[in-house]
Parts: sequence; structure tokens; C-alpha cells
Amino acid sequence: MKSRPFGLESLEQKTLLAADVMLQTEDGNLSIIGTPAADIVHIAQEGDVLSVSINGQEPYTLDATQVASIYFEGASGDDEFINNSSIPSVAYGNRGNDRLVGGSAADELHGGPGYDVIDGNDGDDSLHGDYGNDIIHGGRGNDSVYGWHGNDELYGDEGDDYLSGFRGHDKVYGGTGNDILKGHEGNDELYGDDGDDLLYGWMGHDLLVGGNGNDYLSGWSGNDILLGGRGNDRLWGHAGRDLLIGGVGGDTLKSGTGEDINISGSTVYDNDPDALDKVLAAWDTEGSSYDRADRLFKGEDGAPLVNFSTVKNDGTVDVFIDDETELDWFLYERKDVFVDE
Repeated sequence: MKSRPFGLESLEQKTLLAADVMLQTEDGNLSIIGTPAADIVHIAQEGDVLSVSINGQEPYTLDATQVASIYFEGASGDDEFINNSSIPSVAYGNRGNDRLVGGSAADELHGGPGYDVIDGNDGDDSLHGDYGNDIIHGGRGNDSVYGWHGNDELYGDEGDDYLSGFRGHDKVYGGTGNDILKGHEGNDELYGDDGDDLLYGWMGHDLLVGGNGNDYLSGWSGNDILLGGRGNDRLWGHAGRDLLIGGVGGDTLKSGTGEDINISGSTVYDNDPDALDKVLAAWDTEGSSYDRADRLFKGEDGAPLVNFSTVKNDGTVDVFIDDETELDWFLYERKDVFVDE
């Protein structure tokens, strides 16, 4: 199919395309303004030739060396914007269930209201779900990923990423690299995966899993589950009745101000979040910490069995830091070290 030529000039140019989509070029900035309908915009590049395909029409071609940036703004439809070029883009899906894909440069993508799917692709991207239950992938590069409102799934993928769920019950995955993960509000699940990661649950009843690497896990408020995984990890429960499991490696566990369970090694429940939830639920019942620990140790009244038949030690030296403000329960090896705060 023959493409339409579209030359860039120093003066502003505007061309009205089918479906009332506006294609604008000015001072090297390519702007595409959508309609209330579902707009499909694909940007492709071959060498110095940039092609713009909108809603299946014949593509416009431009000199890529004269285009400094790409801007897309959808409206209320279920829009698709894919930037398959080396030119940085800024895209706003606005209302609707949108799909936004960045290129190989540093992109800024905003889903807006709706259930959006966003992929930063290559480059150090800034990705925002905004309102709705969104799925966001950072791709390659050191990305900043924000879920904002809604129950979101955030993936850092490759690179040293910053991921923030904010409001809603979010699932956040760091991927490879040394990542920073924050749940903020809601009952969140944070998975550091590979690398030396920082995980902060903040408010809500959160699950924090360090994965591989020397990680730092901070539950903050709420009854949280902190699982260090492999590596020399630091776990801090803060407030609430928390379950801290160091995992494999020389770990440091700090119980915080609530009544916590502190386990230096790993457990048979580590790969079963539902089972860990049951352990914490049995711990967060009425009665003294002695009675609750005894019930879990014996597996009575339907409580999961938590004793040295279900807890595995790895032979490394772990450190427990106890603030002595509450009565905590410790399952440890003889070589482990206790330190008063």
C-alpha cells in the first residue's frame, strides 16, 4: 500500500484524518489527538522514515530525524497507542480501557480512568495507571511505575525500578534488578524477585516476599507477612501482629511494636500464601501470646502446625532485634543472636 507523504515545515501543520483524528506537527513535535471513538494509532520506524497509521488508514510518512517527540491524547474510547520507534512519546489514554506501548526511548504513559494495559518497552519510562484496575509492565530500563487508584498489577521487569501501588489492593513484582516496591494503602502483595530490593508495605495487611538477593522488608502498619527468601535479608514488622520468616541466609529480624512471630529459617508454607494467611489469622486471635503460640505449636483448634516439624533451619546465624514492648514468639537455632534495641 502506498503511503501518504507528510513533510515537516517550520510552520505549524494540521491535517484532519478519517474519524476526525487530528494529526499535528509543530517544531518537531508530532501530536495526535483522538476522538470519543476507539482510536488505533501505530507508530513505526525504518531508519530515517517514520510512519503513522491511524485507524487502519494509509500511513503518513515523515522524516524521523525531524521529529523530536510524539504526543498522543485519547478521549473516551478504548484506544490503542503503540510507539515502535526510537522517538520518546507522551501518551494519555484518558477514559476507556486503553492499551499504551512505549518505544525504545524514555516514554511517559498515562492510562486514565478505565482498565488499562501499559507497557513501557525499552528505555527509562514513567508509567501511570491512574483510575481503574490496570496492568503495567516497565519492560527493559530503569522505570517508574505507579498504579494510583484501583487494584493494579505492576511489573518492573528488567532494570532498577521504582514501583508504587498507592490506593487499592495491588500486586507488585520487581523483576530483575535492585528495585523499590511500595504498597501504600490497601492489602498489597509485593514480590522483590531477583536483586537487592527494598519493600515497603505501609498501610493494610500486606504480603512482602524478598525473593533472591539481600533485601529489606518493612511491613509498617497492619498485620503483615514478611518472607525474606534467599539472601541476607533485613525484616522489620513495625506495628501490628506480624509474621516474619527470614528464609535462607543470614537474616536480621526486628519484631516492632506488635506481638510478632519471628522465624529464623524457612517453613513448609513459604510458597503457599493462603497457608501463611491462616498462620497469621490464628496468631491474631484473643488470648495471651503464650496461649496462641501453644495453639500453633500443637496445631490445635484448626490452627496450622508451626513447630520444628514445619520450620526448616539453614545453619546460618540470624539476628533477632527485640524492642521488648510486646510478647513475641521466636523460633530459632542455638547459634542465632538476640539483641535488645
